[in-house]
Amino acid sequence: MPRKAPAKCYKCAALHIDQVHQLHGSPKTDPENFLRDPNIPSDGCYNLKLCPPKRSRLRNTEINSQKQAIEQQEQQFERLNIESPYLDLVYAVLIVYREAGYDSPVHAIAGSVWKGNEQIVEITPVHCEAMTPSIMEAYTANMLSVLYKEYGIRKFAAQVRRDPQCCPIRPCYLEAVR
Repeated sequence: MPRKAPAKCYKCAALHIDQVHQLHGSPKTDPENFLRDPNIPSDGCYNLKLCPPKRSRLRNTEINSQKQAIEQQEQQFERLNIESPYLDLVYAVLIVYREAGYDSPVHAIAGSVWKGNEQIVEITPVHCEAMTPSIMEAYTANMLSVLYKEYGIRKFAAQVRRDPQCCPIRPCYLEAVR
C-alpha cells in the first residue's frame, strides 16, 4: 500500500500554480520570466517532474474514485434476470451537484424520470449559485408539481449527489476557476 502524501502536498494541490511557485520554488523551465516575491520564504521542494502529476492526483481524488467505482460496477461477471411485477412503476430521481459535506453549497439541480430500468425523461440541470434555500425548495416543489401533472409522481424516490466538477451545464463558472 502506498504511503500517504504529506499534509503540505494536500495544501499545495489546492493552490493555483502561481502560488505554488511562489511558496515552493521557481520553475526550472523559464527562470528569466519568473518573478518570485522575495518577502515570501521558499522551501524549494517543488520538483518539475514529480509535483504536477502528484498535485493533479491529489486534487482529483474524489472524481477519479467515482469514475473507478462506475467502471467496477459495469464489470459484472454474471447477470441473473428475475422478473419483477414493479418494472412498470414510474419514479423520479433528484440529482444534486454539490461538494461532499453537510454544509456545502448546492452548485446545480437536475432530475430524471424512470420507468422501471429505463430513463424516460431528463430534467434539465439548473445552476443554483443565485438561489437561496427557500428558492431552491420552491424550484423543487415546482418540479414535483409538473411531475405530478405529467406522471403522477408526488415525491422523489431518491436524491443523488454528484461532484460539481461533473456539472453538465456549459458554460459553467467552475470552468473559469479551473
